[in-house]
Amino acid sequence: MEKITNVMSVFDNGECWPHDALVFPEISKRGATKIVEKRWIHRGQPYQIDFQEEGYIFVDLLSDMTGFCALVGKHPWDMKKAYVLNGDASIRHILKPVFNIRGFDAERLAAIQKTDETAAKASFGKPTPHENQVMFHYKTERTDVLEIFGDDGFGDCYYRYDSTKGELLSTETLPRRS
Repeated sequence: MEKITNVMSVFDNGECWPHDALVFPEISKRGATKIVEKRWIHRGQPYQIDFQEEGYIFVDLLSDMTGFCALVGKHPWDMKKAYVLNGDASIRHILKPVFNIRGFDAERLAAIQKTDETAAKASFGKPTPHENQVMFHYKTERTDVLEIFGDDGFGDCYYRYDSTKGELLSTETLPRRS
């Protein structure tokens, strides 16, 4: 796959900087709060992604520089999928967080649900089903392994994907914070 070149990040105050420039503390003084667009060159053609227009919360260059990882959702705290994008911004793979990677059996799931319902009644609320709590939080990366920190509905975890094939390679659960 051909590599992407000249990747630029456009901030909400209109300033444009190279994607790897550590300028946020400097430009935040001038009103920038977030990156809203990426621009780059692929196969001699210019491309751009407007985050809001595409529904992306976060877009970052893959370490092999052949595409991007885009986290998708309505809000930063509710990202239900991620796309691995090609250099022309087309979708290479769709990644989704996995419910219950801990492998709780049906009996344990029912007990957890009952505890949640009891707690919700005490606070006059409705429990959010654990399946609806599954999400991605942010992405990190090592070589060709795309690591996405998220939640499997029961707690924090890491999902590790092959960024070229889109396959889930492994997961790692983390203990609940109290």
